[in-house]
Amino acid sequence: MENEFARVMSERTDDELIKIVTSERENYQSLAVEAAEKEIELRNINEEYFQRIKSELMTNKVELERVDVYTASKTKRFINFLIDTLIIFSIVSLSAIFLGDMMENKFRLIFRLSLFFYLGYYVLMETRIQKTFGKMITNTKVVDLYGHKPNGKQIFIRTLIRLFPFDPISFFFERKGYKFHDSLSKTKVITETKLD
Repeated sequence: MENEFARVMSERTDDELIKIVTSERENYQSLAVEAAEKEIELRNINEEYFQRIKSELMTNKVELERVDVYTASKTKRFINFLIDTLIIFSIVSLSAIFLGDMMENKFRLIFRLSLFFYLGYYVLMETRIQKTFGKMITNTKVVDLYGHKPNGKQIFIRTLIRLFPFDPISFFFERKGYKFHDSLSKTKVITETKLD
């Protein structure tokens, strides 16, 4: 078993090894940590470099834990979902009423409007102000894993994944109300006043 750990650790990068023996130490068996430490010695990794990477990793770990503490509850997430869905449904319904006479296929019109307003609503609101109307009411906002404003790519991925039918169901199986779209976009919804 020890030889297996040594082989695995020999394939890791310097940064990965430093992570294993510092910030992720509790996630590994003691034999694996020992193998990582031996590999670091064999590579003769510069002490200054080691300390710099260790410091960055520990800072990131503290930030991740701090954000995790303030993750919004399932109740708030569910309220956000209901409010935002009601708003999008209302906009689509009103638009369909006004545009309905111009289109022969009303189903196609409603589908296109739903997709357009759904994507637009979430992408615009969360990219610009990190929250939707539902999040404004529950005093929550979307952040990246470190509590910072997510970039446009993260928001776009988050919004696209919401379109998958199993995404709302993932809410019931994830801890603390995380959804599939949170984990793949590397974002979280937090209670706003706690970190600001």
